[in-house]
Amino acid sequence: MGLSFGTLQMRETSSGPLPAPIPGIPVRLDPLAYEACPGKGIPYPAAYRDLFGTYPENWLMGHCRWVFVGYSRVPEIRRRGASGGVITQALVTLLETGQIDGAVVVRQGRPKPWQARPIIARSVDEIVAASQSVYVPVPVNTILADMERFDGRLAYVGLPDQVASLRQLQRLGHPGALKVNTVLGPYVGTSVYFGAVESYLRSNGVDDVEEVAELKYREGEWPGYLQIRTRSGEVFRVKKFYYNYLIPFYVTRSSLLAVDFTNELTDISVGDAWHPRYEGQGGGFSVVVARSERGEELLASMQQEGVLAVEEIGLEEASSMHAHMLDFKKRGAFIRLEWRKAMGKRVPEVGYRPVSIPLSRKLVELAIVSLFGVCRTRLLRRAVEFVPLGLVGPVFEALRRAWKRISKPVKRRGLVEVPFEVKGSLSASPPQPPLSPPRKREGGSPSLPPTNGREPAPQSPRQPGGRPLRSPLRRRAEGPSSVSPAGGREAFASVDPASGREALPSIILRRSLRAMMSAAREIRYWTQADWSFADIAEHYDRLAQDYDEINQDTYSYFRRFTDALSLAQLSDRAHFLDICARTGKGTAYFYQRGKVGSAVCAEVSYRMGEICQRRLREVGLKRFRWVPLFDYRLPFEDGEFDTVLSLETVEHFSEPERLIAELGRVTRPQGVLILSTPNVLWRPIHSLAAILGLHHSKGPHRFIGYRKLLAMVRQAGFRVECAETKVLVPAGPRWMINLGEWLEARMRHTLMPWIGLRRMLVCRREVE
Repeated sequence: MGLSFGTLQMRETSSGPLPAPIPGIPVRLDPLAYEACPGKGIPYPAAYRDLFGTYPENWLMGHCRWVFVGYSRVPEIRRRGASGGVITQALVTLLETGQIDGAVVVRQGRPKPWQARPIIARSVDEIVAASQSVYVPVPVNTILADMERFDGRLAYVGLPDQVASLRQLQRLGHPGALKVNTVLGPYVGTSVYFGAVESYLRSNGVDDVEEVAELKYREGEWPGYLQIRTRSGEVFRVKKFYYNYLIPFYVTRSSLLAVDFTNELTDISVGDAWHPRYEGQGGGFSVVVARSERGEELLASMQQEGVLAVEEIGLEEASSMHAHMLDFKKRGAFIRLEWRKAMGKRVPEVGYRPVSIPLSRKLVELAIVSLFGVCRTRLLRRAVEFVPLGLVGPVFEALRRAWKRISKPVKRRGLVEVPFEVKGSLSASPPQPPLSPPRKREGGSPSLPPTNGREPAPQSPRQPGGRPLRSPLRRRAEGPSSVSPAGGREAFASVDPASGREALPSIILRRSLRAMMSAAREIRYWTQADWSFADIAEHYDRLAQDYDEINQDTYSYFRRFTDALSLAQLSDRAHFLDICARTGKGTAYFYQRGKVGSAVCAEVSYRMGEICQRRLREVGLKRFRWVPLFDYRLPFEDGEFDTVLSLETVEHFSEPERLIAELGRVTRPQGVLILSTPNVLWRPIHSLAAILGLHHSKGPHRFIGYRKLLAMVRQAGFRVECAETKVLVPAGPRWMINLGEWLEARMRHTLMPWIGLRRMLVCRREVE
């Protein structure tokens, strides 16, 4: 459309945005439109020679001059990026150093909240605002006319087919394309039509896309989650890997036929670093490939300026992070092209192909294609919308992992050694050499700094007050959640016409389904190896409206505050940190007893934060601020707080030792940390209560053994002054609670450490 002289317009269809004639205007196309059309196919071997002077040594990854895992050292850019923020950081560096005057990027939320469109970003703020990925088709090259009119040099960010089209236009001399001096792009496996988003909305009871007020595809801590906020204030979230359940139903045809996964015609291409070594650390890591001399020089200068952390790796490790998708593209796509051509359909010609593909691999592809074909029927697309999201996401993820395990031997066998041939050449290329590291750069191998969640001070941009740069609070309007606290949906209820009441079979079915979903969720919490801040936030956002009501009559809930005050010797009017403050009752309790002069309430849940701020204003606390938590690096100065309150918090984080270490950093010498966490022996009881609907689920968590907890606290620089186990009877009639208190007093140092509900520690920060 960018070469139609304004005679075509993009129109949304069930197959994504497609060009369509403007009524009453004759269609007029630039002769370059056909030559640069990726649907026709771009000859990659010719593009390799034009850009790099030769064919790649490795046809799986393309030309590679320098391969590393890294991330932006600027916390705000790293947090907002889809993985490590490397592309955004590169664009910012290019703009700030005067190497470009603008950047072609895709901006989500334009012209409508659920849409995205290409823009020419002219400032750092515009570049940062365009961070993150968009997982539906966006026709970037519609902006070619604007590029031609732009006065200055450009960088360009695009998907593989868009980059290939741009490179063809540069070769053919298009004036707008020739203004681009740097091309960057992400790895791209599969994308989905916007119908996937509409399906997800319908499954949450939203039938009109006009109700969407905000849509983000990779919000929150890496790997992120899909987040949609509606005009009524509802917020829907689903983890990236769970949202992927819609791929078989809405996968785009172009992503099935594309053979370029790693964006091989860019100067720099970037993908997620899918490796346990990086995934467990959070924060976001990218695998980065410098393909041209231009890209290598840019990355090296970013490293020297201290805005880019790098750890050089070999091609073998880089390929292993994405071996599944490399096979999907470099063999699977060629199989699909071959079958489509055999049916008499047109296919893009890319100028090369594998010499041979084993029959076993073709059988695996037959299963994949059959699955996609069945799932894309209207019947199954609508049927999946009636399956509770609490089940379909985890089930899909489990099936995906099982399929990868089953198909892995066939899909990976011979992948590295597969030979490719250039079409029109009489001789095939030699088999792939073993995947070995590219040439070493002069100066040795740079490495990432220790990943302890803290950025080196010189590289961390800070506000005038000395605090790390953070993004503004993402506002969320209040409103009832579309998902019940137990995670079930109410679509199964039916009413008896005679009595006007819900029928007994309906009650039994609804409660049984809710219990089954709760049990599945609790099992997942027990077995998951790690989880993100976004997972915790999702759980407590869902609980926010009912959290206080659920705990209103829970005796053990208030004991955490009364016991903390009785055990600790606290100074009056201290500077107070309540970490994971929830609805602010802890801070309010200590303030009303004179222990809080000023307070900071930190929390992962924005809905909880809204309630917290309202409550603290109501009790009269004026000197306080609420801070959102995105990662383990707490946005506070060293030794900032006199008192730190961490009640039933650390067990909710997959790496509690990192959080406790940060609490040690922000507590002043001789300051006090009050920490509580449930006794590990009570974990089955907590889960059973959640399954039966007796109390809310604890969400993502891992209870911590007492000795391990003590070791973490001491390692963080604290001295334990008091350690007790509290609460024998957490709830019930008054006589039972009184009996529990009587037994507690008599078993304080005997049985209570074994059978009590809650461990409580009062810790003093030692002077270094």
